[in-house]
Amino acid sequence: MEDRQFAGELLRAAKGVGAKACEVVVTSAKSVQWQGMKAGQPQSSRHVAVRLYLDGGRMGVASGLLRGPASSPRIIEKALGRAQSAEPSASEGPPRRLDVSDRGLSIEDPRMAHLDDETRTEAIDWQEHAVAAAPGLVGRFVYDERHQSRVYASSRG
Repeated sequence: MEDRQFAGELLRAAKGVGAKACEVVVTSAKSVQWQGMKAGQPQSSRHVAVRLYLDGGRMGVASGLLRGPASSPRIIEKALGRAQSAEPSASEGPPRRLDVSDRGLSIEDPRMAHLDDETRTEAIDWQEHAVAAAPGLVGRFVYDERHQSRVYASSRG
């Protein structure tokens, strides 16, 4: 499930347990490390942060790394429990609608679309050869490729 759709599911789940309003941030990360000519196993993770509001200005916050399908309901339940035990506050509550760009920051290396396995191994080889004549100990070069994205969703739109 895509992050934007997943964030929407979390908003609906929060409303389903009685939240007056909710904000969700879903952060997904993917990475792979190359050592020499070998690519490591791709790693991926998804982290969720939930801010849940109840009547009376009570707010609860919970976050965590998702380790399986049962993780997201537990995060909602934890935020709900914290909101239920929070002191009422006249000044607490969800912010007015925030204008959030659908495009995001788009900070992505334009070369990413053109990288292939050969280019990645060339980068490591080039670095190893460039320092081969330098005095001192040189460890293994590692090419670490990471991509991270965040999605924000609010019940206020």
